[in-house]
Amino acid sequence: MRLFTLLVLSYTTLAATIINIPGDYETIQAGIDSSNSGDTIVVDPGTYFENVDFSGKNIVLTSNFLFSNDTLDIIATIIDGNASGSVVSIHSSEDSTAQLVGFSVTNGYSETGAGIFIDQASPTISHCNIYNNLIEMIDGNLHNGQGAGVFVQNSSSNLNFLKVKENNLEYGCASNLCGGGGIYINSSSILLASSEVSNNYLGTGFGAGIRIIESIVTIFSSRITHNSGSFYGGGGIDVESSTLYILNTTISSNSGGMEHGGAGLSVHDMNSLEIVSTIIQYNDCLFDGGGVRIIDSPFNIINSTISYNEVGVGSAGAGIHIEGGNGTINGCTIRNNSINDGGKGAGMNLEFVEIHVSSSSFINNGGVYWNGHGGACAAYSSQVIFQNCLFDSNKVATSEDVGYGSVMYTYSNATSLFRNCTIVNNHDSWAWDPHSNALVVNSILWNNLGRPIQGRQAEDSDTTLYYYSDTSWESIGLGNINIDPLFIDPENGDYSLQANSACVDAGTSLLVIGNDTIVQFTPSQYLNSAPDIGYLEYGWPLSINNNRSTPQTKMSLDIFPNPFNSQMQIQLIIAEEDHYELIIFDLLGHEVYRQSDMTLNIGKNILNFDAFKNTGDPLQSGLYICQIKSSEMSASKRIVLLK
Repeated sequence: MRLFTLLVLSYTTLAATIINIPGDYETIQAGIDSSNSGDTIVVDPGTYFENVDFSGKNIVLTSNFLFSNDTLDIIATIIDGNASGSVVSIHSSEDSTAQLVGFSVTNGYSETGAGIFIDQASPTISHCNIYNNLIEMIDGNLHNGQGAGVFVQNSSSNLNFLKVKENNLEYGCASNLCGGGGIYINSSSILLASSEVSNNYLGTGFGAGIRIIESIVTIFSSRITHNSGSFYGGGGIDVESSTLYILNTTISSNSGGMEHGGAGLSVHDMNSLEIVSTIIQYNDCLFDGGGVRIIDSPFNIINSTISYNEVGVGSAGAGIHIEGGNGTINGCTIRNNSINDGGKGAGMNLEFVEIHVSSSSFINNGGVYWNGHGGACAAYSSQVIFQNCLFDSNKVATSEDVGYGSVMYTYSNATSLFRNCTIVNNHDSWAWDPHSNALVVNSILWNNLGRPIQGRQAEDSDTTLYYYSDTSWESIGLGNINIDPLFIDPENGDYSLQANSACVDAGTSLLVIGNDTIVQFTPSQYLNSAPDIGYLEYGWPLSINNNRSTPQTKMSLDIFPNPFNSQMQIQLIIAEEDHYELIIFDLLGHEVYRQSDMTLNIGKNILNFDAFKNTGDPLQSGLYICQIKSSEMSASKRIVLLK
């Protein structure tokens, strides 16, 4: 054995004893047994038929990939569990300095964690391929199958640069504890970054790709694709009673959810759900929520694309299905999602929900043949506000006589408000029942087949109210016009207004009906004398139009880079002199850093943060909240630390 200094993946320099396999010991486990915490075990390429246990030691177990950075070393260095238990077990209070780096982990066979089993420990797992591990019926009995690829419980692990593929949880059970064909996470705080979870299978249970229970999980810059077979829910990801943050991730081509739906992502009873800059596409299931299914949970979906998802006959919410809870959707594109015969809400279906949708586009949702309800959206006993949204070419049937509401179908005391929206080229009418209503303000309704927001039956009177809107028919209401809006290039989807459009400066900045304030814009939210009609303000670039729904504030906060490795730069623009504080919180709300009594200048200020706690200890990889506050205002952003 040799003693020298090397740089490990956590970027800290350690004086470590290097144990070589098979040079010093024939098996990996023999090397572990002879090691001490702080040692590094380097495994040469080859196939090692064994079941490895870290045995409570904070060691680095690595292939030559740690030194070569060549992924061929990952492929060529294989730990094969020989179908006789978990391939790698880490379950004796190991911390983040215990690392598994650069292996192929395969042929595990266990009821929990057939590939990697982690419990009561918080190791770092990185640059590993975890594939062809199996959980199946044992002795003719159904067991609580959990995590065919990776099982994580009671842990604060970082899982980085993993490929979790083609693992098989052939038989699980109907219990909510079963699931995770690829990864199972319970009672943990986990960062899953730059990873791929794909082509995993789950026969019975929840989450063919990933199953999460009572945990805090950040999924960053990852791909969750082609997972299938989940009978109960969540072909891609299924989450219960957790805090979940998904950023810069693709959830695509997952299937399953025959009983509860949510082929791409299914969540319920959440503490918090936030989806940012994520693509959710080409997922399909027989039940509700082809792309996303949210039950009884708060949510925020931001700058994401939800497209080409599908549900079965009579099911709802091909793009998004939300049942219970409240939240926001901002800056999203929801397009080309398809319901089947008798389905509701091709783009989005809402039941018992309060939601604010802003700066978003609903395009070409529909796809049914008969008796569809709500091409862009359907709402049952819900309250929905659309602000600065585009509705283009949505439909609910192949015939204009057998569909209900190409844009909006509301029923059972649902209410909808369309504020500064553009509604064009949609098909099929009749969108509300007599116990629901819609209000349209500062909006354009043009070139639609029939009225896209209208009664469910042809004989119903139209209770939709229109104010300061441009409609293709003579509509009764204050400030309405019936003039070609003069879009710049509607054939190519550009619905910006020409300079001489009658919709420019034709809206209202204030509308009060009874005791309700429907519109109240500040001058910072529009140009010239009044807001324009439609979803884009003439003369403003798209970046400003996308933020029209939020009044300008006296504080602007940006973080660069984000995610960051060792140092981030905080750019703060303020309009008032005051004493300011910088505070960093973890996701549990614990304060980890505070810098108080900062005197900042009006205008731009630059602050640096070096990822250390006030105690001097370095922060671990994960998701944090950066807050700047003064005596009168505050601003916050989520930050991701990756080491």
